[in-house]
Parts: sequence; structure tokens; C-alpha cells
Amino acid sequence: IVTPLIRKLAEEGYEVTVNATSYSVAILENNPWVANVVCQEREAIPNEYGELDEYWGIWKPRYDRYINLSESLEGALLKVEGRREFFTHQAWRHERCNKNYYDYTFEFAGYKDVRNGCIGELHFTVEEEVKMKDWIKWAKGKDNSYLILWCLAGSGRNKVYPFAGQIQKELLERDPNLKIVTVGEKDCRMLEIKHDRIIRM
Repeated sequence: IVTPLIRKLAEEGYEVTVNATSYSVAILENNPWVANVVCQEREAIPNEYGELDEYWGIWKPRYDRYINLSESLEGALLKVEGRREFFTHQAWRHERCNKNYYDYTFEFAGYKDVRNGCIGELHFTVEEEVKMKDWIKWAKGKDNSYLILWCLAGSGRNKVYPFAGQIQKELLERDPNLKIVTVGEKDCRMLEIKHDRIIRM
């Protein structure tokens, strides 16, 4: 979601430095709009007593423009379990949070008029492109099935859908030309179901 904003800043002449956690750095690899990456290990700076604000305060004066997107979506628009706003009714959340994440990210960064329907960007090497095309050809098989990539979990408990397997089975029963590729971390293995048209990654 942040990649179109990075491009916009670079196109305006900024040399963009991104401070990102180690697990998200891979998304920025080969991105021509990123000049520097500061790799921040997750939880390296605890936030119990405001240490993160102090840490960010050290970085801010070193740059011509400083944009801190922490909690700009998760917190502002996505109400996280365990916080007071999580327990509000759907109409209240819909009124305040029903926004396009890309547009909101631009607005949060100070671009109130940017509404260009942009999408995220990933940049691959030529070698990665070739390997990807070969793998997709293999995965589709001789019958040239179409593929759904299914991420089984995200970074928090609220990003796991425990009934994914049931939905996958139903989709596969309805459509004989479908194959599903499941992805996720090691813990996601418990959510994977066995089926001859599921490629468990």
C-alpha cells in the first residue's frame, strides 16, 4: 500500500529512505524509487513507555520531509482487537473507516487531493520473472488451470480465517479448472487442507 506513495515522493525529487521491519524489507527489493532502507527489527524498540515516539523523534530532524505511517491504517481504519474502538458497532466503524487504503495513505502523508486508484508495486529481477513464469506454467499443468494464491494468515490473530479450508473445498468442487496455492508462515500449516488441486507452499 505504501509503494505508490514512495513513487510519488521520488518523482517529486525526494531521495526516499524507508524505515521498515525486517520481514517487510523484501517488498522493497529492486524498487527503483527507494534510495535507502533502514531495517528495523520488530519489537527492538518497545512501545510500552513511548520509546518509539522518542526513537522516531531522533530521525525526524535528519530529513527534509518525514512521514510516519505507523498505525495510519491499523488503528485509524482497521480497529484492532483489544482496543476500545474494536467493540463499537458496525455503523460507527463504517462511517469513520470505510475508506480506500491507498487514498487514505496519500491523505495521511499530506496529499489530500491524490485519488488516482493506484495499486501496490513489486519489482522483480529478470531471473525472478523467468523462475516465476516457469513455476506458474508447472502449477497450472497440462490442463492450464487457473490459480488462486491464498495467504492463510497475516501478522495478527485478526488476520486468520479458520474456515478457509471449508471454502477452498467448496470452490474446488464447484470449479474443476481451479487450483489453489496456499502460502504463509510455518504456523499456517495447521490451516492447510489436503486436496489434489491445492499446492501447499
